[in-house]
Amino acid sequence: MRVVILTTIANHAVYYATLADYFNANGGAVTFLGPAPMLTTIRGLTGGGGHAFVEADEGRRVPEIIRGHRDEIGTHDAAFFDEGFGRPEHYFRALQTVSARVLKIQTVHNVNTQLQPRYYLNWDNFRDNTFRKRSMGMMGALLVCSPVLKEYIRAQTNYGGAVFSIPFLRPQEAPDEEPVNGRVTFAVPGGIDTKRRHYNLVLDAFVDLWRDDVPANLKFIGQAGSEESDRRIVTRCRELGAQFTDGRLRYFERRLTDAEFDAEMRSTDVILANLEASYEMSGTRELYGRTKESGITYHMLNYAKPALVPRNLVLMPRLERQVATYTNVADFTAAARALTGGNGRLRERIACARENAQYYREYFDAEFAALAQWMTDGNGRA
Repeated sequence: MRVVILTTIANHAVYYATLADYFNANGGAVTFLGPAPMLTTIRGLTGGGGHAFVEADEGRRVPEIIRGHRDEIGTHDAAFFDEGFGRPEHYFRALQTVSARVLKIQTVHNVNTQLQPRYYLNWDNFRDNTFRKRSMGMMGALLVCSPVLKEYIRAQTNYGGAVFSIPFLRPQEAPDEEPVNGRVTFAVPGGIDTKRRHYNLVLDAFVDLWRDDVPANLKFIGQAGSEESDRRIVTRCRELGAQFTDGRLRYFERRLTDAEFDAEMRSTDVILANLEASYEMSGTRELYGRTKESGITYHMLNYAKPALVPRNLVLMPRLERQVATYTNVADFTAAARALTGGNGRLRERIACARENAQYYREYFDAEFAALAQWMTDGNGRA
């Protein structure tokens, strides 16, 4: 099976590297099509992996790339398309130029936006949403990164095609690690993004913990974004670092390499999912966990770590056993304190995390096997 993956969104590189690894392990041949920086990132994640790389002109949108490389796409058995496709009408027209013999598979990261967008009394909105739906109707199958999103599509949308759940990361075997020097390290993975996450809540809670000499460390494993509100969080971290000088607070003002990120995650004891549970995209509301998944979920599985999450965050089945929850600063502080108390709660959740990692390894392997069989059978071909 020869497949081509077209992607231009840097934050999605890990997802498509995971998809390529599945194909590579099962005898598939993968071609990546995208701008040079994206291909460089994927090469780094996969080590090349025997994949082919076809460079598209940087700055071109997905519809232009499809039109410019439709002959290359046409030499493959299946094509996977990422979400970043610009104007929906242009995307639809470009898809029409792809050979009918090629299976077309769309990755959906924002279910409501793509499958049931909100309509307004506005011509541009009506046109965009209409062509968005027509494009989805051309797909033989959809890929999502969570069983909850898969079930949501089946139960809450009108999409009638095949849906497969392929993970952002395939859960790995995690080493048995203990907190260093008796101090429990909490970490927020990913870049600092104040539009979707609550950072001052986390910092307020940890200041309370540190004033009570609770043995807890905090680190932010990611560079701040470009917004002024993101930079203000870094400024506050800098000020707190001057107040608490023993290294209990760590943050980064540069982008980490993959190896650095991995090392930081492995030395973490508890992951913090300080997410805003819902947000709007193109006027349509998305709900983390139900219509959109967070990479934090996959860090919980990949590194087999417990987590502290908002109480209204929808979780994949079984994950509730490895998390503590909160609704406000007081809840957060109490839950974090309990996880540092040496009362067995942390170890219980670590054990659950390891069980869940094994369960989802098997689940996602079965999902890929089902996808591969569906492709071999030629289902969904126009």
